[in-house]
Amino acid sequence: MRLSIALGMLSFVGVAALAAASVRSIPVPTVAVERPIGALGSEGGQLRWRARYSPAAERERLVARLDRGSAQSLVLEGDDGLALTSGPLAPGVHFVELLLERRGLRTTRITDEVQVGPWQAEEARGCDLALTLTPRGLHDLLVPVIEAKLLAGARDNAYFGATSYLARKELEVVDGGLRFAVVLDTNEEGKGDLAVAGVVDVRGDGDAGVVASLRSLEHALPGPKLEALARAEGGRRLGGVGAVVGGGLVAATGGGALLGVVAAAGGGFLGAKLGEEVGERTARREVRREAREQIERALAVTTAALRLPDDVVVLPTDPALRAELRWCDAPTLEAATGLRARVRVELRADAVGEQAAARAVLLRTAVPAPRMPTRPDANLHVDVSGDLLNRLLAEWVVRGGLQASLDTSGLASEVQGALGERTRWQVRALGVELPPMVQLHAGGGIEARMGGVTLELEDAERGRARTVVLGATGALALVPEPEPGRLRLGGVLDTVYFGCRERDGAVERRLPCFSSAVDPEVLGELLDAQVQARSDRLPVLDLGAVLRIEALGDGEVQALELAGMWVTAEDGILAIDAQVR
Repeated sequence: MRLSIALGMLSFVGVAALAAASVRSIPVPTVAVERPIGALGSEGGQLRWRARYSPAAERERLVARLDRGSAQSLVLEGDDGLALTSGPLAPGVHFVELLLERRGLRTTRITDEVQVGPWQAEEARGCDLALTLTPRGLHDLLVPVIEAKLLAGARDNAYFGATSYLARKELEVVDGGLRFAVVLDTNEEGKGDLAVAGVVDVRGDGDAGVVASLRSLEHALPGPKLEALARAEGGRRLGGVGAVVGGGLVAATGGGALLGVVAAAGGGFLGAKLGEEVGERTARREVRREAREQIERALAVTTAALRLPDDVVVLPTDPALRAELRWCDAPTLEAATGLRARVRVELRADAVGEQAAARAVLLRTAVPAPRMPTRPDANLHVDVSGDLLNRLLAEWVVRGGLQASLDTSGLASEVQGALGERTRWQVRALGVELPPMVQLHAGGGIEARMGGVTLELEDAERGRARTVVLGATGALALVPEPEPGRLRLGGVLDTVYFGCRERDGAVERRLPCFSSAVDPEVLGELLDAQVQARSDRLPVLDLGAVLRIEALGDGEVQALELAGMWVTAEDGILAIDAQVR
């Protein structure tokens, strides 16, 4: 499955605009929250957050909030410790904020991210995809492939010729298989035609294969042109045989020369007429035999080639994320519904993937049984598990795909340009440390959460450095791209979290950064404007590359071409109707 992620929703240009408009320099923090690096702050799906706070004398005035909700109870521990305990939390990134009201209506605010599992490393994902390809979709998908293969063979055959074409090409779904009917014709003089029809059984085989076998051959008949060729060929060959045989019989019975000539002539005529009949009967018999033989041979080859791909590049990162596709249960073919199947995307195990699995949340979203399209002009319906989407986002971050997009996006220079107008801060790096996460809700809502978005700044003249850390929650929409099979994310932020960070060995300190000088609501509005203005840098889901098939008999992995896509979010899944061709 392939995700290409640029920046957009992770844009730091809003921060730059904010710095340029409101802040001449980032003030030196007077307070800090300190905790060990890697302490994620959750246990068993519940918040278990502990840290040290300075100055300790201000601890009693602190107000703690979780995800901008109601105030939480803070427990003071020891000389400078803080503890925050909350009930069950949804999987993903959450934000603990400590606020301290000061004179002049100023507020000191410290933000810390909290990651909550369960994680995909702890428990395997369920089925990833459920799809229904309608009878019309199967026809539109398979007929061009079958036509190309039949014509390639016919045009290389002396009896049909280079101008061969299919005068009839029908493919319909029957319970358990496919019924086909084709008529091969030609425009060339002295070439033949042919009609073949039958039923092929198709069933799943093992965890990734497909078995196709001939159920019945309804007819395999030479057309009028091919019969004429057969009569001519049979008459030519048996006519010569008749002359030889007839003459020999006359000589053997002692007939005279004249009688022998007449008999020989009659024998040739008899042989020619017999040859025409034999040629016609032979053509009919041989066409049926040859058709059955060729179909069974082709199905044997197809059965070996028709299987879910064993090696698909899901993300073209370095290292690339590769996967095998496997049936969750046996696919079915039914006359009323077409092809119905559920598929697992088994990601290749490697050290990088293990890191991604440890950072990808497990929502336990189960795809339903394959469903029919709801749009009248769609021939494909696909349900995609939200767990698969989140795993791909985690893999993209851990494998460096998102960082590569950041590095080539030009945003660092844009941020530097804005900062350089009023400050001495220099941009050293843009980065994302935590994978974004999506949750899909009934009614079409797609909730997005992200944290660990970092902007590294340096003031060389004063020898100072700052790491600005952002997080955000918002809503996403999926919009079809002009290129079939691709969907672009469009986002609207509703809440933004930010602060500064310092690290010393195994200890991390969270600092107020410029929160005393900047209204977080203003920052949120600026970032939201940046996201909407830069939707061309938002993630793209290439569904056509994820749902791949192997061309009949070729073993070539090809992406489905999807057009006319309609996308909605349901509870835990992405529901997609599309036209496949």
